[in-house]
Amino acid sequence: MLKENKFLIGLGSITAVAAGGLIFWGLGSGSSLEEIEGEIASKKSTLQRMERLDPYPTVESAKEKAASLSSVLTKAREVRAKMLEFRPEAMDDIPASEFSDKLKASVAKVRSLYPESDGLPKGFNLGFMTYANFPAPKDATGELAYQLEAMEYLFTQLAEAGGKEVLNLHRPKIPMEEGNDWDGNSSGSKRRRKPTRGGNLPSVAHRMPVELTFRASESVIRDFLTRIGNSDQYFFQTRLGRVKNPTPIPSGEKGGSAEKSGGGTEIVVEESNDGIVVEGDGEIEVEGDAPVEETPVELPEKPVKSEQILLKVSGNESLDVFLRLDLLLFTEDQEFPKTQ
Repeated sequence: MLKENKFLIGLGSITAVAAGGLIFWGLGSGSSLEEIEGEIASKKSTLQRMERLDPYPTVESAKEKAASLSSVLTKAREVRAKMLEFRPEAMDDIPASEFSDKLKASVAKVRSLYPESDGLPKGFNLGFMTYANFPAPKDATGELAYQLEAMEYLFTQLAEAGGKEVLNLHRPKIPMEEGNDWDGNSSGSKRRRKPTRGGNLPSVAHRMPVELTFRASESVIRDFLTRIGNSDQYFFQTRLGRVKNPTPIPSGEKGGSAEKSGGGTEIVVEESNDGIVVEGDGEIEVEGDAPVEETPVELPEKPVKSEQILLKVSGNESLDVFLRLDLLLFTEDQEFPKTQ
């Protein structure tokens, strides 16, 4: 009886161990099956997403993409090389006294180009008023000397185009004048780049802004803008332009004075994310069939001669122009990714 019980006990033990092993194997297989099903679903989703790509990621399309990328990078390097031609060969800092001498010489030259009493604003110093009586910061003289030469060039081009009256000039300070670098960090601190709209992309150029207001005829304005736009010495980017005709343009058979009509016609052109924005209160056309508004005027006491109207419409009268320009200093540390 004991022997039979021992046999039964041993058989039961073996059966229990085998059953436990089967249960463990079954549970493990179920877990593996779920993992495999999850991997299949993930790969299926990835494949469906790839099938919607244009081009479809094949060996051939990968080669075409690499060739296209290589072509784009080649053109980008060519453009960068052309932009760097605007950068001076050297921009080392110079003694503050030497910069002061350069400033005096440039101001004297520009003043000789505008001999009329109202040709330049009072206290004109090419935007460097601070350094008329105080020395320039020693760590900024290299950039300031470059900007000074560009300012002299700018006013020379305006004079040669026929401009005779500068109304106002404002030159915001560059970071080095405040003891900072181009990224806004204090001198001597660790350089770090600020994030830009496209991510942490390096800037291709540093901006040296200048705001200029002058009075000239339409032909002079066109010639001046053409000159600075075609310059091979300095790269000026026009960020904002405002053109105002102090005398209103008569519409229809009416005519009036600036006082009666509200100060004339004003046109604003500025840079935006969508391109160029044009605003105004005169007869201005904007991208297609824009409505034309007439400036309200009163009948004059005396009739306006047709020649006077033609002169106003043809642009032979002086216009007040405000320009917000950026002198671009292209950076040398711009790098492009390498293709295999």
